[in-house]
Parts: sequence; C-alpha cells; structure tokens
Amino acid sequence: PIPAGSKGVYAPLGTQGTCSAQAFFIQANIASPLYNFCLSLYYLLLVKYSISETQIRKKIEPWMHGCTITFGLGTSFVCLGLGMFNNSNLWCWINALPKGCEQSYNNGGETTCVRGDNSEIFRWLFFFAPLWAAIVGSMVTMFMLWKAVRMQEDKVAKWTEKYVQSSATEEERKGGHGNSMAESGNGTRGTKKSSKMVSFSNSVITKIHSSVQRSSTRHPQFNSQSERARELASASASASAMNIGIGNEQRSIFSSIDVSKYIS
Repeated sequence: PIPAGSKGVYAPLGTQGTCSAQAFFIQANIASPLYNFCLSLYYLLLVKYSISETQIRKKIEPWMHGCTITFGLGTSFVCLGLGMFNNSNLWCWINALPKGCEQSYNNGGETTCVRGDNSEIFRWLFFFAPLWAAIVGSMVTMFMLWKAVRMQEDKVAKWTEKYVQSSATEEERKGGHGNSMAESGNGTRGTKKSSKMVSFSNSVITKIHSSVQRSSTRHPQFNSQSERARELASASASASAMNIGIGNEQRSIFSSIDVSKYIS
C-alpha cells in the first residue's frame, strides 16, 4: 500500500489513499491494549471490590467501550485529517514526509515537511504513551488482583485451621464425656451387683436363722447356743456373700450350709 515511487522501499505499488487506509487501521489498533487494561480492571472490580456484574455492565462497562473505541477511532480520524499517515518504510503510519524533513517543534516553528509535521509528537501522544499506560495499568491491576486473592486465600486457610482445631477439641470433649458415661455405667452396674449380693446375703442369713430357730424349738436346751450360732451364721454369710458374689454356684454353696455345727 505504500505509494509507488517511494524511495528505499521494496516494490511500492500503492497510492496515498491505500497508504492512509492501512495507517488508519494500524492506529485504530491502539484500542487493543486499552481493552486489555479494561478487562483487567473489570476483574479487579469484580473480585477485590465485590462489585456485581450487573453494576459493572450498567455503569462501568459502557464507559470502557466508549473511551476505548472513541480513542482508537478518534486518533485515527485526527491523524487522517492532519495528513499524518505516510510512508514509514515497512508500512504506512504516522510519519513526516519527506523522510528526514525538519519538523516545526524542533526547528523554531518552521518546517520543511510536506506532510506529517510534528509527527513524532503525535506518535507519542496517540500511540506510545497510551500503549505504555495500558501496559503499566494492566500490571498494576493484576498485582492488586493477585494480592486480593492471596489475602482471601490466607483468610480461608486461617479459618480452616481454626475450624479443624475446634473440631478436634470438640471430639476430645465428646470422647471425655463418653469415658465419663462409661465410668458412670460401670459404677451403676457395680452398685446393682452389690445390691444383689446384699440381697442374696440377707436371704441366706434369713434361711440360717430359720433353721437355727427350728433347732432351738426342738431342743430348748440349746437356746443360748442357738443365739450364738445365729450371730456367727449372720457374720459368716454376710462376709461370704460379699466376697464370692451371687452366681448359681454360690447359691448352691449357701443352700447346702449345715448350721448344725453352730448349735451342737
């Protein structure tokens, strides 16, 4: 698209119109890095500042599209109207013509350029400055986004650690309560067993007393001895019942006690 007859260019076959058309779209492409910055800003607002997608879409996104598109197309039209689009060796873009002419900003207000006077200023204002601003802005927003996510992850990690510790403490508390319940159950069972032993001992004592009483009735001469036998039998039966338990074998032992030795 570079105009035919341009020096220092391989096979220039275009015209000034084709050159300007190519340069127009190249300059409009400045909207791409600006859109990248807007995208990083979008995620920053969404994640760090918790702004909803609806609010962004209605209040912020229109400005993003408007500013980006307006700047890209606006600078392209301005350069087109000022005759800034000329041969730039490899393609057509913002440049002074002829190549190497004196520009007015650097020559006391006078210029030897046919087209594209002060093109270097326009390059920086319309392309390089916004390009680097978008790059730096994207880096800053991405860093802020990373920091926000990192802080959130740290909070989640701390909360998780506290939750695990709390759960472990609760499990220990429940375990201790279970042990207490088990000990309480063991104590209850022991109490019931002791009660049964005492009850059985009383029944054995009653049986011995009855036997001694019958013997005393049949043999009055042994009353004093029978009283002594009752005391000894009560003590022996109580001690035996508390020591050997209340199983069937023990029941047979007490059932076969011969109290005659106490009254003979």
